[in-house]
Parts: sequence; C-alpha cells; structure tokens
Amino acid sequence: MKMLVVGDAIIDQYLYGLVDRMSPEDSTVPVLDIYEEEYRLGGCLNVAANLRSLSRGQIYVSSIISDRCAKLLSAREIHHGYSYHLTNLDGIKKTRVFDQNSNKQLVRLDNIKRFSDDMIEEFNLLLKCIDFDEFDCIVVSDYQKGVVSDYLVRKLKNYKRSVFVDTKYPDL
Repeated sequence: MKMLVVGDAIIDQYLYGLVDRMSPEDSTVPVLDIYEEEYRLGGCLNVAANLRSLSRGQIYVSSIISDRCAKLLSAREIHHGYSYHLTNLDGIKKTRVFDQNSNKQLVRLDNIKRFSDDMIEEFNLLLKCIDFDEFDCIVVSDYQKGVVSDYLVRKLKNYKRSVFVDTKYPDL
C-alpha cells in the first residue's frame, strides 16, 4: 500500500530541566537549567510516523518541511520528496519546557503561527506536479498553518480513492 499524508509539518521540541532558583532580574521568573532536549515529529509528520508504525506500506509526506524534519522522516523511512524543503529555516516549531522537579510544563513557545504566503505558493506549485492517483489513499492533516489550501481541496475532489481528513474546519 502506498499512502500520502498532506498537511502542516510541525517540529515538537521538548526541553527538560530543573528549576532550583529564581531569576536575579525578576524574582517571579524561575530559571530552568536545561539537561535534555528532544525533537519529535508533530502535525502531519506525527500522522505519517503513526502510519509508519502501523503499516508495512510506503508512507509519503507532502508538506513544507525543514532540514530537521527531513532527517527525522528519513530516520523513520518516510519519504518526503513530495515536500517543499526549506533551506536553513526551522519551519513551524512548538517548544515545550518542562520542570522535572514539579513534573509540570512551564511554558510553550511557538516560533510562527503559519507558513508565509510565499511558502504556500511554492508548495501549491509542487502539488500541481503530484499525481494523486499513484497513491492508494490520502490522509489530510490540517493544523491551520496554511498547507491545506483551497487548491489542495479542489485537487482532492478529483481523487477517486479513500481520503481521510482531520481538520479544525468543520466545512472543509
């Protein structure tokens, strides 16, 4: 089976550390001494990783991805050649910071809300080159970051096989 996951690529960064003092600049701000950093596939990349773990089939991702995304996908044997590759840019990253003393998340940091219009335009040009009919099914994973566009929806209307959609837009 050959599956295509189309959607918003997100890198989830986790920072783990210990808070044992407060900032000298502001006594209400905890200081976290970081001892571990971890990166995970998020958004549509997480969907692709889950499909990879459930299937022996070929899993492909079509999105806007960073170099870090590409490395993590390759390590899981997930194809990303149908993606628009950012050079020397992070893409969308969500950083979660945890204090191990309290076992609580202190803060979440998001670097950008959505992909730029230029990135979406480049991605849509790439989508025009993809023959959806070569895939047995398509999974759309929409995190409202811009990849799931009107153009993609129009293109999917001509696809005759199964399409699975996870979106926050009820009328997609």
